[in-house]
Amino acid sequence: MLAALEKRRFECPAVAVFSCRPQGLLHFWRLAEQLAGRIAVARQLDLAPIRLQLFKLPPALAAVVNKQQARLFALVLDELTEVRILAGIQVRRHKQGGWSAAALQRRQDEHTRWNVGDVAQVVSALLKRDGYRRLLIAGPPEARTEFKALLPPEARKLLAGEGSIPMQTAGNELARRLRGLDQASEVA
Repeated sequence: MLAALEKRRFECPAVAVFSCRPQGLLHFWRLAEQLAGRIAVARQLDLAPIRLQLFKLPPALAAVVNKQQARLFALVLDELTEVRILAGIQVRRHKQGGWSAAALQRRQDEHTRWNVGDVAQVVSALLKRDGYRRLLIAGPPEARTEFKALLPPEARKLLAGEGSIPMQTAGNELARRLRGLDQASEVA
């Protein structure tokens, strides 16, 4: 277990470690809040600190949406896990003038509506099925507005925060920004 701890670097307030050598179990939970150090050696897991933090900060589904695609993430305590990537129909902007420009614009708006509508259906299904209690939305303002309009009312009630995060943001930067949206929702 010590070798596994030395290999990892945790950028979070606290870590819970569950280990059982006979069962081959070693799992690290990144916790969202600090807590006093404690060790529990027993036949049953000491889950009280995690349970209290989950009660304060229930699991969230984060959707980073633009007009063509979406990335969905699970945010549980301080853990960020990519759940799904959804790619839709490519939306192109034509700079053509003339009588057909309005028809092309309508088609592009239709493609955007289809793409964002598909994401809204998937998000709604995940919220129902997987027990997320909060929803975070990120992306350009126009995509977020369209997305919120297409969400069913029960999913809209779970909206906890939103903000502008570019689609290509990845890794620690994405985790930091999503946690920032989440913490801003706690304050509000």
